[in-house]
Amino acid sequence: MTTRRTDRTAAPVSTFNQALEAAAEPAALSPSSHNCQPWGLGRATTGAARRAAADLTGEDADEYLVLALDRGRELTALAAHAVEM
Repeated sequence: MTTRRTDRTAAPVSTFNQALEAAAEPAALSPSSHNCQPWGLGRATTGAARRAAADLTGEDADEYLVLALDRGRELTALAAHAVEM
């Protein structure tokens, strides 16, 4: 009996930037409780942005990926929706 297998691994990426972009896109579209995806993803690339991220996290790093609340996508039908965010 012959077994057929499909390779379902992701295509390899050659740089950190490519890996980050490949991970950020599906993360930005991940489901939320009411499927409004009330967040945005960003990358701190400038020196000032990295310093601000270091100040907020208390950790000095070369790379920061920022997950931010997008109030423009907030559901307003019920007060509880804002609490969920």
